[in-house]
Amino acid sequence: MSSFLEKRAYNLAAANHLCFFDNWNEDHHGYDDLCECVAKGEEPDHCCVWEPLEHMAWEKVIELIDTNAQSILLMLKETLELAKKGIVESAIDGSLDSDMNQIDMNHMVELGLGTKNTCVSNNATSKTVKFVISNGDNLLKDKAEVSISVRSFGHILGLQIEGYSDCCSNDSKGMPIYLENHSGKLCLVVFADINQEDPTHMISLCNTRNEARGK
Repeated sequence: MSSFLEKRAYNLAAANHLCFFDNWNEDHHGYDDLCECVAKGEEPDHCCVWEPLEHMAWEKVIELIDTNAQSILLMLKETLELAKKGIVESAIDGSLDSDMNQIDMNHMVELGLGTKNTCVSNNATSKTVKFVISNGDNLLKDKAEVSISVRSFGHILGLQIEGYSDCCSNDSKGMPIYLENHSGKLCLVVFADINQEDPTHMISLCNTRNEARGK
């Protein structure tokens, strides 16, 4: 385990199945200590399993905790992603409070949930064009023309392509390609895997500026 979320997920899962002695808490890495004891063939002296699992082998208990932790980790990541979407949506429509200390994160999650299948805000502008692609592309088969919508909202430009989408959007509604301003740097952001929430590629275009020629 490396990230804070992973540690939190595993220790929460451990607390669901184990009783820790002497107010043992997640800061003491109870799950890691359990795995270390079991790997050494030792009986853990800092915890015991809850009654329904008392006859289960420690190896099986660890497997159960691992499965539970993965579910918790997924839930935590999805919640954070929804909060991010809510913040982005609020920033785009101008409703985000300038005092970041006043942000209601629960509300941001609710906003993110409402926009999960709608990646474009109501204030977005768009233009749809027809893009002709060679029939040599096996994925397109006999279809040589694809509808592409160029959508602009805030500091982001996105491409919505007929027959393509991203992980968090309905079919043909997501935008797998974005042009964004990242801290003053123009970047191309690509979501090349529909089963992955995070972008697969983020390419800085700094070296394509006119001023970069010959350097």
